[in-house]
Amino acid sequence: MSESSEILKGMSMLDKVAHFCVLIGEEATVKIFQHLPKNTVEDISTAVTLINSVDKETSLAVLEEFHLFTRSKSFISSGGYDYAKEILYKSLGKGEADEVLAKLSRMKLAAQSFAYLDAINPKQLCDFIKDESPQTIAVILSHMEA
Repeated sequence: MSESSEILKGMSMLDKVAHFCVLIGEEATVKIFQHLPKNTVEDISTAVTLINSVDKETSLAVLEEFHLFTRSKSFISSGGYDYAKEILYKSLGKGEADEVLAKLSRMKLAAQSFAYLDAINPKQLCDFIKDESPQTIAVILSHMEA
């Protein structure tokens, strides 16, 4: 287990996100919050208020883990699942790495499930879903590009 994962051991993901928000500053955090559900913003904000100070080792460990997650996601997206898996296993350990890989796989699968909608003519789609419930329409539209 790497030194950074030892530092973050026992820290919840919410606490890691809160620390990350403190590290990136107010302006960047506001931009991120604009894309999150209200309850998530409230949870992160509450966690931020509980932070007294962020020491250098914790800061570096949080940033390193964030960097690892973003690299892993791009490797998985470009077909390098095995490579991302090895990186995560070596840095986080098998248990935590499996959780991250499962989450990334679910996110990729969800994005792929509705990807075909972007190629559909909006008028045809409108005719097709006009008699659906508002909830169904909302789910379909939420998976489309604006």
